[in-house]
Amino acid sequence: MVEHEQIRIEIKRKLNSYRDLCAEHRQLSEELARLEALMYSPSGPNLDGQPRGSGVSNPVERMSLKHIELERRYRAQLEKLAAGQVQIEDMIEGLEPTERRLARFRYIDGLGWEDVCDKINYSWRQTHRIHSALLDKLVAAEIERRNAKKADDRHLEDEEVGA
Repeated sequence: MVEHEQIRIEIKRKLNSYRDLCAEHRQLSEELARLEALMYSPSGPNLDGQPRGSGVSNPVERMSLKHIELERRYRAQLEKLAAGQVQIEDMIEGLEPTERRLARFRYIDGLGWEDVCDKINYSWRQTHRIHSALLDKLVAAEIERRNAKKADDRHLEDEEVGA
């Protein structure tokens, strides 16, 4: 039972961390859009009369360098996000359709529980029952996966000893 609870906690942590990645991705996308809008919008002349320091003096060039760096980071984060989404989809593919929808709404779209209830058209209590059932199924699948890996490892060890 202890292993079951530890695996359940791991799965919830994995699902929640993916939700955080999605939120970060949305935030980065918004920041890039804002930066791009600034980069391509006309700006007025500097009328404060203050001298400017050394370095890159062209504001468009400065903004371009910033944009290139942020875009590089954004693409790296996007790759990480895609890998996480594949992992989540692999985890939930064996679930019932309602369970998969609940998991996507909650952990991929990052919706709150009230919104998840509305989207799947179930009460709060029933939504949480479905969520609990899907976690139980994910735990059972993970235990089965780990047991199969142990059996494969033992089989490989036996072959190495016999060789």
